[in-house]
Amino acid sequence: LLGSPEKAAGVLSRAGVAVGGIDASVTTIITRKVTAPALFDETPVGLRRRRTMIETQRRLEEFACNFNGQYPSDKAPTLDIICAVVLYDYQQLRYADQGWLPQTPALKGLAEAMRIRPSFAETMPRIV
Repeated sequence: LLGSPEKAAGVLSRAGVAVGGIDASVTTIITRKVTAPALFDETPVGLRRRRTMIETQRRLEEFACNFNGQYPSDKAPTLDIICAVVLYDYQQLRYADQGWLPQTPALKGLAEAMRIRPSFAETMPRIV
């Protein structure tokens, strides 16, 4: 399905990067609810989580740029695409108003393209 061992390793590596960003994002929200944003965001741990989120977005933006706007929404997504889109959608839900979150137009394009698939469109994170 993925081809060479190198290609499979790349998919797993990018998925791991995205999962690390998801972890930092979710942990930050949970900790904010337990303490307060002002008490956590500027602490060494809070700043480290923020750096993780920023670096993750940048790395996945580079990945999404490789598609040159030709996103593979017509075939089964690989794990790295799934994880990258989940991270993007979650961070847009929780952190879109934060000035430190980098603009990622290629990652946004990938997320939007994948939403033609019901599995992405119907499972976007929402506040209800």
